[in-house]
Amino acid sequence: MPAIVRNDGEQFAVYTYRELLALKKSSLLKREIQLLKEEHGQYARFYWQEEGDVEAVFSRDPGFLLAECAWEHFGSPDDLIYCEVMPGEQVAILIVIRAGAVYLDAEVSVDNLYDEFVPLATGENQYDIYIYGDAPLAEVAAEGVFAFDDAHVKSFTHLEDSAFSKLPLNEDFRLLLVDKAIADLKLKEVSLVPLLVIILGIGGIGYFAYQMMKPPPPPPPKPIIVNPYAQYEQQLASPSPENILNAVAKQVQVVSIIPGWQATNMKYANNTLDVTLTTPIQASGDFLVHWAKKNNLDLGIQSNSASVKISIDVPSRPKPTTIYNLRQILAEIFDDTHLFLPGSTVTFSSPTAQGKFSSSTVTVNFNNLASPILNLYGRVLKDKPVVLESMTFNLQGGLLSGQMKLTVLGA
Repeated sequence: MPAIVRNDGEQFAVYTYRELLALKKSSLLKREIQLLKEEHGQYARFYWQEEGDVEAVFSRDPGFLLAECAWEHFGSPDDLIYCEVMPGEQVAILIVIRAGAVYLDAEVSVDNLYDEFVPLATGENQYDIYIYGDAPLAEVAAEGVFAFDDAHVKSFTHLEDSAFSKLPLNEDFRLLLVDKAIADLKLKEVSLVPLLVIILGIGGIGYFAYQMMKPPPPPPPKPIIVNPYAQYEQQLASPSPENILNAVAKQVQVVSIIPGWQATNMKYANNTLDVTLTTPIQASGDFLVHWAKKNNLDLGIQSNSASVKISIDVPSRPKPTTIYNLRQILAEIFDDTHLFLPGSTVTFSSPTAQGKFSSSTVTVNFNNLASPILNLYGRVLKDKPVVLESMTFNLQGGLLSGQMKLTVLGA
């Protein structure tokens, strides 16, 4: 059940659904709210925003909005992390506010808290952090304990007492049945009747004459059905990172055994691998020309170096049928990358909303990897909603060092 009951019997809603509704004619807005009610629950609360839009919050359970109650209790900071481990249980309350909006309101298993913290270490947010109980979050990282960089921490407070047990009950945050919540919003319908009476009184004769003389209207255009996930499907209908990394690893092996020539720098982007070759012994250019011609490669030769363009021809994936949780996928990539690419570093960009889904750019820096590790890492990314955008790396002593950029998509 997406609600938590306090010892005093008061109930608080978590895992609420939130959506910003554009201001429109009140009858249309009410209709939209009723449709959302069918999908997300019969309890709701609506709040006017400065821009004139309406923030809608829905829940299937009654009670108070836990995120808003906690946010107000801690002074309504722009960025907030409040984590309280429930006494005697292996679950914790986790409330996250980012840029003045509720980002997460959840009851999370203590074992999964670490994974929830990882995606929050992106962007430029500076959090006021409050923790109570044995949560895996500290000011200094340790084994099994997460710590944010100093740039993401505005304040860090270890609470001596439970905040949840004494959260004030603000009636503004009590969920209401949807019809009552609509009434509480006090929507006003603007009447156009007086204006229409004046217009008809002045121009009535001309209006009816025009109606008699005008040609019949053309048939209405066929409705255009827009798929809100079209861009998501299009991006993931690209070649899979697994196939790309397998193909790149194979080409690394090929260019590493050209007699007299050394592959030093490589760059992959847009299905093309650009390779820079150098020759410390002034090797034969004729052999290189023959090798490139035999393999149908675009070759450019300078005095003591050469460049080769290799097409990476791999099939595209079928259109996806599932959309995954973006934060969960980012956490998995973070953990798997450190496991399979030892010594690597991983950074995430702030999620960018793209309608019904969001995307984040993941940058992976790696050092001294054997090319078969690319095949292994490709299997790690298999079936994940990931696009391999580019790779740049150098080859020294048979080992690869460089950077790859991934785009991760999800809800």
